[in-house]
Amino acid sequence: MVHRSFLAIGLVAVVPYVLATQNWSSPAHYPGKPTGAYSPEWQNYFEVTDPLENVTWPLPRNWAGSISTQTVGNANNTAFFWGFEKTNGSLTDGNSTQPWMIWLAGGPGYSSIASMLVENIGPIVVTKDSLGPNNNSWHNIADIFFVDNPVGTGYSTVGRGGFPADEDQIAADFLGFLHGLVKVFPALKTRPLHLVGESYAGRFIPYILKGYFGLAPEDRPVNFSGGKIGCSNPALSEANLFENIPIVRVIETYPQLIDYDTKMYDYLREQSHLCKFDLNLTYPQTGGKLPYTRIKKGLLPHRLPQPTRRRLTDEDDFMAELHGRWLALPEEHRRRSPEDRELARRAWMRETLGDDGEATDIGVDAKSASSSSKGKSTSTSTKSTTKTKTSSTAKATSTAIVPRNKFPGVPPFDLRPTGKINEFWGCDLRDTAMVYALNFTYPWNQLGLKFDFLDIPYTVNPISENMHPHHWMNRSSSRCPHLLLRGANVRHLIDNTTRAALHAPHNKIWRVTTTTYAWGNLANGTDPSPPSTFFLDELAANATKENVGMVWYSGNDDALTTHWSTEVVIQNTTFGGIQGFTAKPNTSWFDDEGLYAGVVRQERGWTYGLLYSAGHQTPVINPARSVAFIRDFFIGNSKVGAVDPDTGAITTQATPAGVEIPNILPDGVITGQAEVHYKTGTVTWPEATVVAWNAHVSSVLYAEATPTSTKSKTSTKTKTQSSVVASATASASTSSSAKASATATATRSVAATSSVP
Repeated sequence: MVHRSFLAIGLVAVVPYVLATQNWSSPAHYPGKPTGAYSPEWQNYFEVTDPLENVTWPLPRNWAGSISTQTVGNANNTAFFWGFEKTNGSLTDGNSTQPWMIWLAGGPGYSSIASMLVENIGPIVVTKDSLGPNNNSWHNIADIFFVDNPVGTGYSTVGRGGFPADEDQIAADFLGFLHGLVKVFPALKTRPLHLVGESYAGRFIPYILKGYFGLAPEDRPVNFSGGKIGCSNPALSEANLFENIPIVRVIETYPQLIDYDTKMYDYLREQSHLCKFDLNLTYPQTGGKLPYTRIKKGLLPHRLPQPTRRRLTDEDDFMAELHGRWLALPEEHRRRSPEDRELARRAWMRETLGDDGEATDIGVDAKSASSSSKGKSTSTSTKSTTKTKTSSTAKATSTAIVPRNKFPGVPPFDLRPTGKINEFWGCDLRDTAMVYALNFTYPWNQLGLKFDFLDIPYTVNPISENMHPHHWMNRSSSRCPHLLLRGANVRHLIDNTTRAALHAPHNKIWRVTTTTYAWGNLANGTDPSPPSTFFLDELAANATKENVGMVWYSGNDDALTTHWSTEVVIQNTTFGGIQGFTAKPNTSWFDDEGLYAGVVRQERGWTYGLLYSAGHQTPVINPARSVAFIRDFFIGNSKVGAVDPDTGAITTQATPAGVEIPNILPDGVITGQAEVHYKTGTVTWPEATVVAWNAHVSSVLYAEATPTSTKSKTSTKTKTQSSVVASATASASTSSSAKASATATATRSVAATSSVP
């Protein structure tokens, strides 16, 4: 007979392993759970009344728990929600006609509760060592629910074999959840719903609205009429459009990535043209639909490991694939002796980068950077010191030398125009630019393969510096021992105070995101559904007919799903009977502090916004700016940027006194901030380097924008061009104030045709 104490120890060891590895889960049953169908009686059950550890400030009334998605054949499929009301009684007020919101994160498999906790969206925000109140919580502008979607994400449960096969099933599951939610909160059924999300939710949300329109009016669970759908940095299109096609504009936004190297810029422009990525947007769009551009693959089957998806083996695999790509090149490219290849590499580096990398592999290491941050001027002893960057925080100068090629198997970047697509990289222009930065550009060359696409001026995503929400969402109870789960660096419990307070499942470990979502119950499954661009015209027509607005917005600092890809999708969509906007998105708007906040355009029920000093997760760096955008353009009906359908007149916002507005490049790019954050300081580039870059980009883009037959008549434009460069000279060394919060709008070094109206 096994002694009871040994049995208990065995269960403690086995149960967490089972929870960490099982691919199914089920909702929990807490005391007081109603036995009947969903009804207002469930409000008392779902209300969060138990204290939440480390939440020492008053929260608005809130409810949390699992509601069935009504998935046929899978009774254990549920969606987990956490909802907060705007004011006391507002969510349950049966007479209210006020709009309400639902937030969906992307992924697929990223928890919306994680967004709430780490992105400054909800009333609780994770800090470096605990939790804190969020003064910019979106519940201050509307009743809001955060829903873990699709099933299996976060605390949403999934029965055996219950993972959805495609986007249509995800939409059906979500609509099933809404049917249950409005039975618990009947007042929500007729109030206008605003459905908003980020990133891959740009796939989920259009499919949800398509599924909604496919239902008979009497079968629709909620009211989208008078409401809006939308997404920040949305993955509306195929991956090639939001990853590779916009890369030239990413570099124009942050030329720091390539060290302001004009030859690399020209090389990327040529490759973009050869790959047929240089799409021409007109307002309105003419010439029919822009072509779908298939990517020409290089010799590397996988991409540079993405943030939040990296594991140690990802980097090993990537390096092995780089070497394999080199070996797969035609024999004539590998026939030269190692000595000849090395001489050619050094000649290339001297020609294009000013140094042959012979001196040292890394110019500024962690130790010297640390010394610099303490205000001591340091320099690395090398044979050449050609790359000088200034730490604007420490007021000290450090020397960074171009490193050797740190990725074995990567051939030199031959930046000479060839008229041919690079055989090694193919049209993987994003990886081309990013590997270049990781190889040759300080401070990115200090990061190994840890490149963060989400917020370019922050070499390390600010979220990563905070406490991981795992610690709290799986918070321990004093009644239970700490359990160490395999593959995790945090301790979890099967039973815990947060889980019980939120009525969360007992048999599921909450995670920020899944490594790979199990589409169709396959461990390595992929989303088989086409992007929403395949049916966006029809969706837009139905939305116009039923008075549903659409809001797509982007962070200017995002390099994952860039603003350019969203602008292309808009110009390729017919809404209100016209293809695309009739006026370029370039109307300035200002946040509550009176600072420049980006550009906006509104026409025929569609809104587009480009948020300045914001990344992929737009509220992280500047939460006040994001909540102001949602308040004014999602919940509210601000007319800034609106085009009058009869006269074409555009509503503008008065520029606050003393606020300088950045110029916009002819292709619509707003140049990003001058500083790049690295460790405890910031890195800036010499004034002369920035001025030379601006002059080059200005000449290239002006030449491209000016028809040949009229170039002789552009003396005024040339004069303006000169003034832009002169302005850049005066402002190149100026850093913005309040860098960490990114709320300042100091003059940027940009080249452009005209000021933003």
